[in-house]
Amino acid sequence: MSRSTRISCEHPIPMNICYISHVDISLPNGPGVNEREFLLTLREESLLRGDQASCIIPKPSLPLDTPVPDAHFFQPSLPISRFPSLNRLLANAWLAGLIIGLTLKYGYDLYILRISRTGLFIPVLLRLLGKPYSMKTLGNTMKFNKAERRPWHERAVTLIFRKILRDSLTTDVCTPQLEKSYRSGYGVDNIQVIDNAVNVERFLPLDREECRRACGLKEFDRIVGYCGGRPSERGARQLVEISPRLIERYPGAGIVIIGEDQDLDTLKIKARDSGLSDRIRFMGTIPYTELNPFLNCFNVGVALDTAQRIDLIGNSSQKIRQFIACGIPVICAGNTNTGLIREKLGSWVDPGDPEQLLHEICSWFDLPGDQIPQFRDKARRYAEENLSTRIAYAKRYSAWKKAMHG
Repeated sequence: MSRSTRISCEHPIPMNICYISHVDISLPNGPGVNEREFLLTLREESLLRGDQASCIIPKPSLPLDTPVPDAHFFQPSLPISRFPSLNRLLANAWLAGLIIGLTLKYGYDLYILRISRTGLFIPVLLRLLGKPYSMKTLGNTMKFNKAERRPWHERAVTLIFRKILRDSLTTDVCTPQLEKSYRSGYGVDNIQVIDNAVNVERFLPLDREECRRACGLKEFDRIVGYCGGRPSERGARQLVEISPRLIERYPGAGIVIIGEDQDLDTLKIKARDSGLSDRIRFMGTIPYTELNPFLNCFNVGVALDTAQRIDLIGNSSQKIRQFIACGIPVICAGNTNTGLIREKLGSWVDPGDPEQLLHEICSWFDLPGDQIPQFRDKARRYAEENLSTRIAYAKRYSAWKKAMHG
């Protein structure tokens, strides 16, 4: 190895990174949480590595509880006219001007894009400026298809989406299903799977009994539950369906549903009609910063989905990672989250098979008491080594560096 090569390895050249996204990071939904934690990690890792980091993001609609890199805010839509498409077009024109101005001022080395359908002009603009970019957590291909149904100003850009992908230095997605979809549908080779990650400093094991007392769930000796968006589609319906048989077998058990959607009222009526409203607790929405003790009340978490959605994009639920970081086993849909199943940190079920779900819940409820601490330690260690935001950032950073210098 030459002396110059040794110097470059021992003293990596710092990067000036700019992150651009249309995701409102203040919202408690999956994309909001994912990108908020990414920006926190970007800020912390850049300080450690000697990099500079900035972000161009929508003005938060809620107060932010997390520090982010040097931030420049924009409005996704300007309330100028009574035509929504025109308002978005004007907002994008303003955003384009902001990107150009900041690029000329700061000379960013690399742009990281969490791209949206309305933001497809951003990589086109960066190519015109001669700037490299990488795609982060590219989502469902369906939102980039069927261009004929889009407004004219979006349709023109959508038609060159394939080139946008091929011009990206790197692209990452959060499930193998999405990777396969982009490889086959768009001929993309510069793509890799990087799981959604969990902040292991925010989600960690706590004493279960103390958490149940603090969260108002002390009357239950066992708890299975769901936490997250669209609970009726992702496990709550199945839990209510099997509740009579589950409570018959475990009279002291409880079912806890955290989250809201428009179909929960129907499930609440079913719980009441079955006489189990005192055993099935609907907790509503709980602030992200307060979730950790509630998750630690669970003996097992459920994170299912519709079969159609699983086939299309897989299952990258944030709550799965958060449960594992807390040392809690997870029941998820078959053919998703294979690493967790391989390590025996959870179970696969068919979302349409309540008998199978009941069987797996009972299996985890019956885990011998002396094995529970061992399981929690194993799950926690797996989360720290494989699912943490720092691990995910290191994978992306390595890919960015390799692509830039390749």
